[in-house]
Amino acid sequence: MVILSSLVGASGCSIGEHDDSVPELPEKVCWNSLSGAEVARLLPGGDELEIEENPPSFRLAGEWDSALCNLYIDGNTKLLANARVVVGDVDWESFEKPGGTSPLDAGDEGIIWKSGAAAYFACESLVTDEAGDGSDSEGLPVLIDLNITFNAVPEKVNNSREVISGVMREFVDFAREELRCDAG
Repeated sequence: MVILSSLVGASGCSIGEHDDSVPELPEKVCWNSLSGAEVARLLPGGDELEIEENPPSFRLAGEWDSALCNLYIDGNTKLLANARVVVGDVDWESFEKPGGTSPLDAGDEGIIWKSGAAAYFACESLVTDEAGDGSDSEGLPVLIDLNITFNAVPEKVNNSREVISGVMREFVDFAREELRCDAG
């Protein structure tokens, strides 16, 4: 496992003290795909920030059919962003959440819930079949399935779905560009 880690401590706290401020995030997080400022709006306070990216550069080819980014505050996962290659259909049954899901205008199809979102889109550039029609050798579409989940969104964030929507759209746009997928 390859880990890219950055530790940032919150300033102004004595040992044992904790305030509600979020550790300072870089301008972009998770392979430089997500706005640090927007992500920070959905994070609880804490002292130490650690970011793990696996693989360390965003790619979904060769040995990598998935990519995972964990953002930890004080050792606890507070953001999980992942991408994976799916051949055929995307199954979101496991995304049934308390409070339900709603459609999200992101990618070819998306859903959103109180603490996260998922979206997918077709990616012809990852196709290796001779037909070059956006499907694998069995005629099934090659899709990129993305999801983001925030753990412990602070109660004071009353527009979390709006912020999460923007973060997911940013992730979709980044992945399409990085993987050189047609926007079609």
